Amino acid sequence: MTKPTPVQLNRKTAARLVGCIILLLSASVRAEDANPPAAPPQKADPTGSWIWSVPGRRNGPDLTNVLVMKVEGAAVTGQIVSPGRTGETNVLTLQDGKLSGNDFSFVVSRKFDTFTMTANYSGKVDGDTITGKIAYERFGRSRTNDWTAIRQSHKTDMISVEPEAADKK
Repeated sequence: MTKPTPVQLNRKTAARLVGCIILLLSASVRAEDANPPAAPPQKADPTGSWIWSVPGRRNGPDLTNVLVMKVEGAAVTGQIVSPGRTGETNVLTLQDGKLSGNDFSFVVSRKFDTFTMTANYSGKVDGDTITGKIAYERFGRSRTNDWTAIRQSHKTDMISVEPEAADKK
C-alpha cells in the first residue's frame, strides 16, 4: 500500500484558493445584509384628542364624546368629556390607565345620586383609529359595547373644567 503524499500548492493555486474563500465570505455577508432582522413593532402613541359618537336616547341625536389622552411611559392619563341627559357636560378622569404595545386600558367612574357607575375601557390603536370595548355593569347586569374613535388632534390640552366637580354631577 502506498502512502498518500501531501498536497503541495504553488503560489498561483494558493492565491486562487484564498480568493475563492474571500469571495464566498463576502457573498455570505451580502446575503445577511439583504435580509436584516425585522425591527421590533413600534409602540403606539395614543396621545391626543379622540372623538366618537353613541346613539342618543329614545331616537334622539347622536351624542359625541371626546377623549383626551396623554402617555407617560406605560401610564395613560386624561379625561373623557361627554354630554349628560339634561344638557350638562360630564368630565371624567381616567384612572388606572395602562399602555402595552398598541393596546391600552383605563377606568372611569361617574357618580349619580344613589350609585356610581364604573366603565372599563380597552382599545387598540392603529394609526389615527382606536377600536375597543367598554365593559360596565348596569342594574346588576354586565354589559359590553364596542367603540371606535378617530384622532382629532395630537394635542393633549386637558379640559378646563375641574374634574372633581364634574365627576360629582
